[in-house]
Amino acid sequence: MIPATVHPMLVHFPIALLFTAFLLDLIAIWRRDRFFERAALVLLWLTLIAVALAIVAGLYAAGKVLVTPTVRPILEAHRRDGLITGGLIVVIVVFRMRTHRLWRRDTPATAQTTRLQDALKPWYSSLGAYVLGLIMISATGVVGGSMVYDHGLGVAVMPAPGAVESAKPNKSPTPSAANPSVAAGKSLYASTCARCHGPTPPFSSALVSSMGAAAMEQFIATRMPPGNPVGATSAKALVQYFNSIP
Repeated sequence: MIPATVHPMLVHFPIALLFTAFLLDLIAIWRRDRFFERAALVLLWLTLIAVALAIVAGLYAAGKVLVTPTVRPILEAHRRDGLITGGLIVVIVVFRMRTHRLWRRDTPATAQTTRLQDALKPWYSSLGAYVLGLIMISATGVVGGSMVYDHGLGVAVMPAPGAVESAKPNKSPTPSAANPSVAAGKSLYASTCARCHGPTPPFSSALVSSMGAAAMEQFIATRMPPGNPVGATSAKALVQYFNSIP
């Protein structure tokens, strides 16, 4: 089973590779040096491979995390931006292959024999595609970071100080003791969910209300935990437990 965390691990590679390739191409134009131009082209092909893997991993991860109605439009925008970015990188590679052929034919091996203006001519379309691609990959990264850091998508909540103590059984009667389903959900959370989400559930009645109990039950029953979902009965108990949390 592939973990959803593969996507955030992969996304940094196309970003770093694309910016580095652009920098090497600028050096190649400035120095009229074929070595830097060839190195940048290799990095661009690696960028194309990396962005394809990141897109596939992102589409896979989107179905493995709990998405609230507030975050879903942001996730859809991130998916759209990622696909557009992938398309732009394909365009950059196509233009750069054309530039590579033109530059190799028209630019002498010695930098001093070619004026910068003449060396720059084959690069106009490639540089334009580069700029669009760099803007788009940066915007895609910003939206992805916002989902994680501003909205906590796919992030297990760290227990607050004293949360472990507060999670210990209380000798006094609790609301869950009066409701077998809530008690069952609480027990199931401790044995199945706490290892990823922490001893104190990061879910509450407000989340259940915003998602809808039926939708949340369906998601948990079929996807949580990844690879070994708990099923409909356990999901219902979990949602009832979450709904009991203020």
